[in-house]
Amino acid sequence: MRSIRKPVINKTYLPAGKNAIAVTYRIYNRGKVEKRVGALEVTRVPPAGDVLFPLGDTAPVSGIFYPLPVSLEQGLCWFQYDGKKIRDDHHKIMLDGKEGWVAYRNKGYLLIKEFEDLPPNVIAEGEREIEVFAHVEHTFIEIKQQSAVETLAPGEFLTWTVVWHALKLPPELHGEIAPEQLADVVRLELMRPK
Repeated sequence: MRSIRKPVINKTYLPAGKNAIAVTYRIYNRGKVEKRVGALEVTRVPPAGDVLFPLGDTAPVSGIFYPLPVSLEQGLCWFQYDGKKIRDDHHKIMLDGKEGWVAYRNKGYLLIKEFEDLPPNVIAEGEREIEVFAHVEHTFIEIKQQSAVETLAPGEFLTWTVVWHALKLPPELHGEIAPEQLADVVRLELMRPK
């Protein structure tokens, strides 16, 4: 008789207000020794549009890849996809965020990923809270954010929730806009009662 293994990772979805869904990750230590773990959510989006998030307390790093061409102004990181600027390798930026959100705008729609804002010292070594990656073959952009790293004793688990908000933007926010305008829309959405 085959034994049924308990999951190491569990993912649940629950409504989180108008236009929002809460995605909760639970990572279990099913082993016999302590383990250090952290959650990382990766979202792939089309190679188009804009990515925006508030700047935290770390300088940008790109690891082994070309630096992603971003604007770091007014306390915001603003990436506008331009395939001509993605050269002969992948491009990436990793930074600490602030306020606990990252947003993606494309074709009149806005995706906001909301999560607990964390200080840089609780993120996995060599990583940052938020990462944006552009694939060299112009097939996708990755938007990533991470939880704190925790030490789990056998039988313990880490729980981490990310709330996804999806909005249709008014026509005046479809074309060229300032990053601050989009940040205002995000902040207004996140202040709405759940």
